[in-house]
Amino acid sequence: MAQSKELKLAELLANSVEDFYFNPAVVARYLSDQPYYTIDRIMEMLVHIINHQAMRHDTEAVDNLTSDGITLARELAAAIKATREVMDFPNLKLPKPHSEIVAGMPKYDTTKVVKYNWLTHTYE
Repeated sequence: MAQSKELKLAELLANSVEDFYFNPAVVARYLSDQPYYTIDRIMEMLVHIINHQAMRHDTEAVDNLTSDGITLARELAAAIKATREVMDFPNLKLPKPHSEIVAGMPKYDTTKVVKYNWLTHTYE
């Protein structure tokens, strides 16, 4: 099965980072010298990574299974959240805050039993 460009890049990046001789400063310098549109996409990607790692911190830190990178991601996620409250980034497709996602979900009625009909693919 063919992978998308994004998955191929993610796999290549993850495998490259595991190499002892990998130099993140070289990659960062190259990516930071790109045109504005490319920088915006890179920043979108970084915000997604930071948010996912911050959520990982919240679940793993309870058992002391965390790293300095994940702890830093949690602090960066808080800084991004505070910045988004005072600034608007119309050209960036940043992930929605968790509170907006939860607020947009349909309310679950606990007084009613809902059954899924596999034959008609409907809820009863």
